[in-house]
Amino acid sequence: MADIFSPSRLGGTSQAVALASACLSILLVLYLMFFADLYRRPDATESQVAQTLEGRPPLDIHIEMMSLDPIRQTVEARLNFPERRADAAQAGGARVRLSDGGFVRELRLPADRAAGATSVEFGLDGSISAYPFDVYRTDALIAAFAGEGAQEAPLAVQLTVWERLPAWEARVVSRPARPGEVGLPISIEARRPPAHVVFALIVYAVMAVIAVCGLAIGVLAACGVRKIEAAFASSLAGMLFAAPMLRNAMPGAPPLGVAADAYVFLWVQVALMIGLVLFICAWARRGSPP
Repeated sequence: MADIFSPSRLGGTSQAVALASACLSILLVLYLMFFADLYRRPDATESQVAQTLEGRPPLDIHIEMMSLDPIRQTVEARLNFPERRADAAQAGGARVRLSDGGFVRELRLPADRAAGATSVEFGLDGSISAYPFDVYRTDALIAAFAGEGAQEAPLAVQLTVWERLPAWEARVVSRPARPGEVGLPISIEARRPPAHVVFALIVYAVMAVIAVCGLAIGVLAACGVRKIEAAFASSLAGMLFAAPMLRNAMPGAPPLGVAADAYVFLWVQVALMIGLVLFICAWARRGSPP
C-alpha cells in the first residue's frame, strides 16, 4: 500500500494524467474548429450563368443536379424550360444542343406548347481510386438555336443552376470558350464534402490503431513479455472481423480496392492475422495444460 502512494509512483501518474488531458484538449479544439468551419460554409443555392448575344433575348434553361455515379463517372441532371422563352424561339421553336466532349444530344423545344423536364447525363473525368479525395470534372457546352435549316440562328442561353447534390459538393461555372465553340461553355465539378473526408480518414486511422493493438498483443505474447490469457484470442478474432465492418461503414460506400484500401485496410488485416497467429502459437507452446 505504501508503494502505491510513494512520491515516485504518484509523480508518474500525475504526468500521465496531464499528458492524457493535453491530448484530449487538443482533440476537442480540433473538433470544434472542424465543425465551426462546416457551419461557415454557405449552403448550395441557385446560381446563374448567362451568355449574351447582341439584340437577342436569352433562352432560359433551369438545370438541377440529381445524382452522381463515381463508378460510371457520370452526373445526372434535369433540365427544365420555363414558359418565358426568346421571341425567336416562340416564333418557330428552338433546338438545344448539349455536349460534354464525348457525346452530343439535341433537344427540340416546340413553339406551340411548353417543353417538359428532360434528364441528361454528363460524362466526368475522375477516378474513385483516389477516395476520399476523388474529384470529378467535365467541360460542357450548351447551345441553343431558333428556327430550322437555312434560317436557323443562334440564341443566347441563360442557365439557372441548382447545385445541391446529395453527398457531394457541386459547382457549375462558366469557362472561356474554345476556338470553334458556339454556345454557353460551362465547367462542372464535384467533390466529397469535408465531413465525409474527415469521417473516412478517422475510420482508416481507427483501423490502423486496431491493427497496432492486435499486433502488439501477438508479439508480446510470443516473446514472453506478457502472460498468455486465452481471452485475448477472442479479442484478436473480434478485431479481425471488426475491421471489414468499419470499412463497409465508409461514407459513399466506395468499392473494395480503392487506393486507401491498399495503403491501410489490406495491411490492417495482415497485421491482425499475424497477431492472432503469433498469439495462438505462443498459447500452444506455453499455455496452461488442462
